[in-house]
Amino acid sequence: MPPPHHPAPPPRGSSARPPTGPLPAVLLARELAPAAVQAEASSGRLERVRPGAYRRVPPTSASPPGVPAAAARELALARIAAVGRQLRTPFWFSHESAALIWGCPLWTAPTATHIIQTVRPSHHGEPALTRHIMELAQADRQERRGVPVTSLERAAVDCLRQLTPREALVLADGALRLGADRDALRARLDALAGGRGVVGARTVLDLADARAESPWETFVRYLLLRHGLPRPDLQIPVLTRLGWFWSDLGWPAWRLLIEVDGYVKYASSEDPARVVFEEKRRQDAITEEGWSVLRVTPGDTRGAQDLIGRVHARLPPVATARLTPVRGW
Repeated sequence: MPPPHHPAPPPRGSSARPPTGPLPAVLLARELAPAAVQAEASSGRLERVRPGAYRRVPPTSASPPGVPAAAARELALARIAAVGRQLRTPFWFSHESAALIWGCPLWTAPTATHIIQTVRPSHHGEPALTRHIMELAQADRQERRGVPVTSLERAAVDCLRQLTPREALVLADGALRLGADRDALRARLDALAGGRGVVGARTVLDLADARAESPWETFVRYLLLRHGLPRPDLQIPVLTRLGWFWSDLGWPAWRLLIEVDGYVKYASSEDPARVVFEEKRRQDAITEEGWSVLRVTPGDTRGAQDLIGRVHARLPPVATARLTPVRGW
């Protein structure tokens, strides 16, 4: 029986704030003597991020793998910063580039920089700079982190229409968490009815959830939905003898929880052994309350069928009798 002195779980926030700090610093070739550029690039102190632009090479570190990797994300932001300093004609960063500026999670960091321009430039483009020539509503012309960028809702809709379902769900969860309005996103998609990618974007938006706290949590949920399992709840509060704990996702009706474990949690701690010890105490307290806990690591997601089989084995027959995979996933 749970202790009576915790009548309700304390509130747990599901929102995040867009980053406000500057983009990574870049150096333009025109600001440096050619000999200096060549010498520093040869020595490995400078890295070319795009034609005519460089950044100081960040110190190497044994940072754990991320989604996307932190290094790839920083490189993409450095390219954005370089474009922002180099282009002279009016433009706004858009699509995945805008999503990065707003702080949205992305499953894969983009290798191309996306911009919207209302007038097609006369010169030829470059492969790493994707120009979208179209009109842009005044309300969607914003500035963030010192550069012109489309609004968060516009960036989200542009991404949802072109990303794969897995990538789109990661983006949508993150955009909602950052404050994007679901109704406003749906209205934008309705206005584009019949357009490319709209049907798939609507499906993703309907299944998106601002409570997802990491791309890996989203990916596990994506796999469950893709294989037709019942839609799980997120950030489930569990009262134990040690107090309240929250589980990443699961099904309260069947008292099954899924914990998504990443390497970051353990590697970033000064005392990993202590983290492991506390995790064991936490799980023991949860299971004592009659919950079953299934732990999933990023490595487990490589074999989706094995993961789905493990979930099947923990759910009652009524939950798996009629599986309904998400159409198009």
